[in-house]
Amino acid sequence: MMARNRTSIIFRQGTHAAVNIDKNVWTTRRKTELFDLESFTYTYLLGCPKTRVAVLIDPVDTQAERDIRITKEMDLKLIYASCVTYVDHAGRMAFTGDALLIRACGRTDFQEGNPETLYESVRNQILSLPEDYMLYPAHDYHGVTTTTVGEELKYNPRLTKSKKEFVEIMEQLGLTRPAKMDEAVPINVMCGPSQLGESHQRMDK
Repeated sequence: MMARNRTSIIFRQGTHAAVNIDKNVWTTRRKTELFDLESFTYTYLLGCPKTRVAVLIDPVDTQAERDIRITKEMDLKLIYASCVTYVDHAGRMAFTGDALLIRACGRTDFQEGNPETLYESVRNQILSLPEDYMLYPAHDYHGVTTTTVGEELKYNPRLTKSKKEFVEIMEQLGLTRPAKMDEAVPINVMCGPSQLGESHQRMDK
């Protein structure tokens, strides 16, 4: 069980390893939301005004100069940057990466994806959080930026199903191959920056 007095970084797709940032260096939070129009990616910069440490969640490689510039302008020291699911218990919020989207979920047909693993990871690590926790996904295609655990437990058309039904849904989606998959997958497998491809390249369907 994760310690509730720490901020936990849980890697996506069911990996149970976690990185914890001690609360002594992470006392308060300031959240800056950044957006990449080409890939519909939300990048989140979380900084502590007191200790000046920061983490960058879901960075896009083509936006590296922007992210470095903003981090320097805010006088923050970046200690972690990656594509992860990040749970901040003190702030009662989680950043869900590609795993859980608003009323949807990420693809499992490439990048070593597995629908059973994704289902168990999201249900056990994210949707098991208190229902009032705010959720911030890495992508959205409908102009919505946040949701809650309670909303997704009630309205997510895939993750309200049983695991068997979920696997059947994911296996029958018949999705097209992403335009830049050969470039994106090796980077993402190494937990590197996310570059999702051509303009309007959707990752939920």
